[in-house]
Amino acid sequence: MSRVDAKTNPLTKGLTQNLFKIPFTRDKSIKFDGTDDQVLLGVSIPSTFTISFWFKQTDTANGEYLFDSRNADVNAWAAWTTYQSATNSHTVSAWNSSTLSGTIHIPVNTWAHVALTFSSSTLSIYVNGEFDVSGSFSERDTPDIKVGTRYTGGNAWQGSMDEWAIFSTALTAREIDELYNNGQ
Repeated sequence: MSRVDAKTNPLTKGLTQNLFKIPFTRDKSIKFDGTDDQVLLGVSIPSTFTISFWFKQTDTANGEYLFDSRNADVNAWAAWTTYQSATNSHTVSAWNSSTLSGTIHIPVNTWAHVALTFSSSTLSIYVNGEFDVSGSFSERDTPDIKVGTRYTGGNAWQGSMDEWAIFSTALTAREIDELYNNGQ
């Protein structure tokens, strides 16, 4: 199993929750084999947040986890993709006791930017700088974040991820659009 621990990795050691960033570039992105690869970020998700990253999914599987942070089924933040066979694309969903399903389609083997924001009980999903969907959720106290797999293992991600960042504030739509446009 390939595993990177962000607490000891020289690229990320010493970063705080105020801005956690893994500064990769798409030509040097983290590749996940869909079997057992994962990255343990070593930080929990703040009570108000933005999680931002780029991904390219290379298969057509359902329910592969982008990330998961939980200590039980009820205290969690998680995101995964759902394959849409009619369009050969994926949508992004998020969970923390109920599911928020995105509607923007991301073609297989295509880089996409995703941002999830949470503030004042509202979770929003943005794809490629565009608002996708939002819903009402509760704040959750969660442990370290696992990228590329479910917290218990399984539902492993196949593809690449890059430029992970966690902010302790909910970025505005304009700021998310800037993240997307600056990362292209």
